[in-house]
Amino acid sequence: LADRTDFLDFTVSRSLARARRGLFERTLLVGSSLGGWTAALLARDEPRVGEMVLLCPAFRFADRWSRPDRAEAVARWRREGRLDFELGYPPEMAPLGVGFLDDVLALDGEVRPAVPTIAFHGTNDVVVPLADAASVIGDLPNVDLDVRDDDHALGATLPELVEAVRARARALRSA
Repeated sequence: LADRTDFLDFTVSRSLARARRGLFERTLLVGSSLGGWTAALLARDEPRVGEMVLLCPAFRFADRWSRPDRAEAVARWRREGRLDFELGYPPEMAPLGVGFLDDVLALDGEVRPAVPTIAFHGTNDVVVPLADAASVIGDLPNVDLDVRDDDHALGATLPELVEAVRARARALRSA
């Protein structure tokens, strides 16, 4: 992270607007963690999204901030206007403004990919529970959930994942 204060004003809505401007006629979206959830949000109403590859998508993201065990952290976030998070890889602490939380809560809703999607998820992911992804996409006929013996970074299986993304991109171009 070049400047850890970059995230004070970050919102998913602004990320969606920026991503929308960069889409092609048929786009393969690739998103990891919060970016995976954001990609699925974008694909909900964007016909230019042809396929998605999601890495440990943070489905049910807003639900996590509504749980009773998070009430104290949310109250502190609102009181102080920011909360420090581990972001990036390797992770660094960065403050997210409370506008991020409000934006996420407003955006949340049914996010069930309607386009062909492959979602990779690690069994040892302690950041985004596999159960959350499985509960959202596990029964969708157009989504393949590929569970790996890996963690949230998917570093142990990264070369295979890169090849899977390349194969999807080639297939989308030739369709």
